[in-house]
Amino acid sequence: MDNFYNFILSTYPFIFLFMVAISFLIRIITLPPIFMVTIRLMYSILLIIVIVSLLVTWWHVYKRT
Repeated sequence: MDNFYNFILSTYPFIFLFMVAISFLIRIITLPPIFMVTIRLMYSILLIIVIVSLLVTWWHVYKRT
C-alpha cells in the first residue's frame, strides 16, 4: 500500500503541470460565454479534487511514519 501512495505522490507534479497547461488554454481560447463558464467550472472542480486527494494521500503516508 505504501508503494501505491508513493506512486501517487510522485505523479502529482505532472498532474499540476497538466492543470497549469489547461489554465493557459482557458486563457487563450475564446469561446461563447456559456462554454467558458462550463469549462472554468469543470476546471475548478478538477482542481479541488486534485488538492483534496493530495491532502488525503499525504495524510495516509505521514500517518504511517
